[in-house]
Amino acid sequence: MSFLGDLRISLSGVESHSPYVAKCEKIIKDFGYKYQPTSMSTIYECEETNTPGEEWDKFMEAARACYMEMRKYSHRIGVEIRVDFKEGRANGIEGKVNSVNYQMNLLEQTAEKEGSA
Repeated sequence: MSFLGDLRISLSGVESHSPYVAKCEKIIKDFGYKYQPTSMSTIYECEETNTPGEEWDKFMEAARACYMEMRKYSHRIGVEIRVDFKEGRANGIEGKVNSVNYQMNLLEQTAEKEGSA
């Protein structure tokens, strides 16, 4: 089981967000989570624990730590969090990306066959 989270934090009054994104990614990394930066947000993954509900608390603790760090740099902060919980999933970030890439390859192969027919 895992939680995948898509965390986007934007600060008002800054020209470039990359230094602040890096600070949040460092926090997420320090929590021990796998993460994947994208051009618009950071995806991170919390694996299963032995205590029901503990995953949610730990997951949100990382998001809160990022928010608290960002308060040092701006008087106005936008936070967006999307969560995907799935029992029985391991390596959710990598697995989802691999699945989409596999489907894209199938589509490209089909298009090639149709184009050469």
